[in-house]
Amino acid sequence: MKPQNSHYYLLMTLVVLNLSACTSLIKSDPKPPIPDIAKVESRLETNAHPIESKWWESFEDPQLNKLIELGVGNSPTLKVANERVQASQALLNSSRSVLLPQVGLTGQVNRQQLSENYIFIPGVMDRISNYGFVAGTFSWSLDLWGKNEKLFEASKYRLKGALLESEFSRLNLQIAIVAAYAEFDIALKTRDLMQRVNTIHQELLAIYKIRQKNGLIDQLAVEQEAIEVERSSAQLAMAQSVVDMYATQLAILTGNSPSWASNITTPKIQFPEKSLVPNQQIPSDLIARRPDLQVLLSQIDASGLEYSAAKLDYLPSFDLQANVGYQSFGLDRFLSSSSQFFSIGPVFNLPIFNGGRIDANVAAKKATNDEVIARYHEALLQALKQSADGITKVKFATQQLYSQSRATEKSQFIYDQLVSRQKSGLISNEKLLQNELLLIAQKQLLEQTNLNAESSYLFLIQALGGGFTSPIQELTSITK
Repeated sequence: MKPQNSHYYLLMTLVVLNLSACTSLIKSDPKPPIPDIAKVESRLETNAHPIESKWWESFEDPQLNKLIELGVGNSPTLKVANERVQASQALLNSSRSVLLPQVGLTGQVNRQQLSENYIFIPGVMDRISNYGFVAGTFSWSLDLWGKNEKLFEASKYRLKGALLESEFSRLNLQIAIVAAYAEFDIALKTRDLMQRVNTIHQELLAIYKIRQKNGLIDQLAVEQEAIEVERSSAQLAMAQSVVDMYATQLAILTGNSPSWASNITTPKIQFPEKSLVPNQQIPSDLIARRPDLQVLLSQIDASGLEYSAAKLDYLPSFDLQANVGYQSFGLDRFLSSSSQFFSIGPVFNLPIFNGGRIDANVAAKKATNDEVIARYHEALLQALKQSADGITKVKFATQQLYSQSRATEKSQFIYDQLVSRQKSGLISNEKLLQNELLLIAQKQLLEQTNLNAESSYLFLIQALGGGFTSPIQELTSITK
């Protein structure tokens, strides 16, 4: 056998062995299963519920709608999220460009002096000469194994994930504004009630001073009531500070300075009873649409494609390259026909030894994919728990709100009866004022119960990834 033939057969043997090794290396590996919501929780409802994109409008407060509009428009957090979307879009465009042929123009002009002690023939070559080079270039990566296509598809999922992250940030901002607005509403009502409490204690103190002057009570009773006046004044000041705090928080959440809080007027927020959830089943179609879960699903798809693309590095790559242009020593001959040149042909690259770089990259991509699947599983279980807790909170808060409303109505009825008796001279003004304090205490409990119900509703909104409306006919089961 000739040496040339032996070298040829040896090379072909190495190529075949390497390709067979590549084929075994890129076989599909078992992946952790991606959990399905309906399989995780068998009690989930499968029927669709109407999804409310502007769920906060159920509070029927135009000022709240305006605050959310301002917050979404001015939020630095959302601007950062939008910039991430733009970056993902740019990466998608970059991935798309790899699939297309690349055309360019390159050139070079220089003046050079050759060394007398190197390849230089006096009288034949000029020691000092001008060199010119210009060429059009063409290259096209022949994506025979679909690696670049997979990376392009992965970039699409990355862009989708960035859009969903932006949506998730928007939802959190909306919930934060509504929560602060509800707190601001309750703080205003609490402050007004505390103002009335302070006024009542001042009236009682005046009554006690008259009685003490007439010898009907001693100075101790007057001092005790004076303490109540001071205590209620302190509570009134604290209530006002809470109002200012939530007004400032709303200003910041809407992207304005603290002084802008003076533009916020008294809320007219109404608790959206039609959005209550009386049953104990979790609507799976709502849980599945949670932006954070959708982000993880997009990351699973993207990392899976990137993992598959990484395994294709074991296979040979094929590129088509071409150059055509002019090249010469001496610019006076640069554009002559004898200075023309071209080259065209395929470029073949087969990795044989790379120090484990491909293995390490494949292992990293696989670990990333497995990690995202595990994070999705964890987030899904957490979402199911939050949704179940949210429904329980709303149901309990609604029942508590109904009971407290009935108690407040009864207290109001009793007070109205006492007002009639006081006008008829059957009871004293002191007795009426003391009963009014009891009525105010009931009203304070009612406002706190209202706030608890609204907070529970917002918790459920966040758990389900947005608003929805339960069937109206089921609402009566809560209030019975």
